[in-house]
Amino acid sequence: AQVSGHLQQALIQHQTTFSSLTQSLRIEEELLESIKKKLVSTESELEDTHRELEKTQQNLEMVHLELKDMVENMLDLNSSHIQSVRRGEELLASMRSNLTATKTELEKAVQNEADLNGSLLQCLQGKETSSTERQKAEVTLNKVKSKMDQCLAEKRGLCPEGWDLFGNKCLWISKRRGVWERGRADCEGKGSKLITVQKDSMKL
Repeated sequence: AQVSGHLQQALIQHQTTFSSLTQSLRIEEELLESIKKKLVSTESELEDTHRELEKTQQNLEMVHLELKDMVENMLDLNSSHIQSVRRGEELLASMRSNLTATKTELEKAVQNEADLNGSLLQCLQGKETSSTERQKAEVTLNKVKSKMDQCLAEKRGLCPEGWDLFGNKCLWISKRRGVWERGRADCEGKGSKLITVQKDSMKL
């Protein structure tokens, strides 16, 4: 009975561990889904940034060509036209500044995508670890159940049918009331001896 109690405690403990691992796995799966959604959103933003960069580069090339034409024409014009050249240079500088800012945003988006990929990989590795631990817990739980079943089977095999194992003795507990002599005769007829049991302490 003491061995059975230890096995039951071990069974409860492994069941608790199994439940905790299952909950952790579910939380990690939810986190994984959230990271995937963020990754999709980041990839969309990255594509938008790429398109903006291409447009900016096209505009910059157009401005550069226009500025080149303006410079060639301004060589024959007066100082007033030189101011137009300066304005064109300022516009070019502004476009270059915008291009630099766009490139910076693109680099940040690429870094964010790399970070999300790293988090996704860690989450996948954690999921695989949790699955392995859950499988180990299931194997241990099955072993404990098998030992409990074996213990119960051995316990049933120690005593005849209708008898109960108490300590290291097989007892026949009679539900009929009667005098001592009749009870002793009944026990001797079964090839056993009559004993008394202290109800409070459950001692023979």
